[in-house]
Amino acid sequence: LVGGAGVKGCSRGWVELQDVRSAEGDVRHVPTHFWTGERAREGGQRQNRGWILAQGHGTSRKTFASSYRFNNHWDRCDGRALQGGETVTLSFFLPSSPPSPLALPAPPPTAAAHGC
Repeated sequence: LVGGAGVKGCSRGWVELQDVRSAEGDVRHVPTHFWTGERAREGGQRQNRGWILAQGHGTSRKTFASSYRFNNHWDRCDGRALQGGETVTLSFFLPSSPPSPLALPAPPPTAAAHGC
């Protein structure tokens, strides 16, 4: 997938993506939304960490991919239930550099030095 708008390392709930398209192969559920996590709230609710790429955010059936531990509803690969052995590699391209089949994946994100 190529495109999207980001959130700079902060938990902001669902964020709408723009200009996302498949860089290679067929994708049934091109993501339109990105779950960035949610900070803990007063009253004891635990922090809701993880990420989800999905088409819309009202249903887990159109999840493209996720790493989400709050529940297993989002455990899907392009809308299909996980079978085991699936791998997700996330990359991004700057608008000034077109995607290339030889492009290397982005390095893993580093932890933010301060809260959001």
